[in-house]
Amino acid sequence: MYGQYGCDELLGQIGTRFIGRLECTSTAEYISNLVGDQKFIEKSWSNTSAKESSSTQSYSVQVRKAILPSTFMDILPCSIRNGLTGYCVTRAIGTFKTKIDGDWLFNQALKPKDESVPAFLPRPALHQILEPWTEDEARRFGIDIHFKISQKSATRKPKPSSQKSKRKAKSIRAEDPLKELFS
Repeated sequence: MYGQYGCDELLGQIGTRFIGRLECTSTAEYISNLVGDQKFIEKSWSNTSAKESSSTQSYSVQVRKAILPSTFMDILPCSIRNGLTGYCVTRAIGTFKTKIDGDWLFNQALKPKDESVPAFLPRPALHQILEPWTEDEARRFGIDIHFKISQKSATRKPKPSSQKSKRKAKSIRAEDPLKELFS
């Protein structure tokens, strides 16, 4: 919905990230690129022997990914036995590998499940979508963007108030949760 640029901007606002085991190759590639490259000096030498033996040494600067995408996919799954292993990416320190002991994590740090709390609460699809900023919000945050307000959205009618109308509106949302946004 926000496009790659919007997605990258949102993710770029996060100052500290913990990356555990990844299953998706494109996500692993993204995180590997996020961590960045590493420069190092590689030493190489060669020996030759003919009538006289000689050896040469050379140094070159090499650049490689600091952490390969496959490394994120090879992290053991979190469990009492394996613990929780991953990489922290922070602005202040940089990137480092860390592990939390599984026994401590599952038996001391995490609270036991509260049976009175439901495991899942269904939410309408509309709750997953951010509404566009208004001109007033953009001014308040000092953002210089141009807004196009269509006649349709500027003259949108208020939502129905009667029970019958509400039921009809709910059934429309159940059929097509995004219809309201694009109508």
